[in-house]
Amino acid sequence: MQRRRLVDERESGTGAFQKTFQGRQDAYGAATSRAEAQVLRLSALYAALDCSPLIRLPHLQAALTVWDFCSHSASSLFGACVGDSVADRILEALQAAENGLTRKQIRDLFHGNISSSSIDQALEKLRSLGTATCRVTGAGQGRPATLWWAIGHEYREPMKEETPEGSLRRQLSALVRTF
Repeated sequence: MQRRRLVDERESGTGAFQKTFQGRQDAYGAATSRAEAQVLRLSALYAALDCSPLIRLPHLQAALTVWDFCSHSASSLFGACVGDSVADRILEALQAAENGLTRKQIRDLFHGNISSSSIDQALEKLRSLGTATCRVTGAGQGRPATLWWAIGHEYREPMKEETPEGSLRRQLSALVRTF
């Protein structure tokens, strides 16, 4: 028996397809890349179990519920895993570093055993996935350094000994921001 869909995304009102099936380029994305086809198969299965020749909204909603469980399972298995051992190691170190890591510190993670181009590719992959970002620091203090940190672990300037004038300036700035 051939199954036909009675509802589509516009009729369901949920917009679930567009939100659910946005692809990612990491290990999670690889595990869940065929979501649309799997949800369609599951909804057809639910229609068959319901002895319905049509795939109706309740069948689609049940399939999406099962898919949500599968998606959460994949997320807990792979977490923030990128699927590239160099990028995964860098991301792990960036998440552990309170004030981010310089390019030299990242190179030192691998004890010089990874090429600069491999590190550049891994950092670019992390940036394109939105899991890491960078900025140039130390302007006017010799050669500027590129500082990397994990998104969600925002960079904070290291605490410096504060002069009385600096303390007063900071307090006044905070007071002005409250008004």
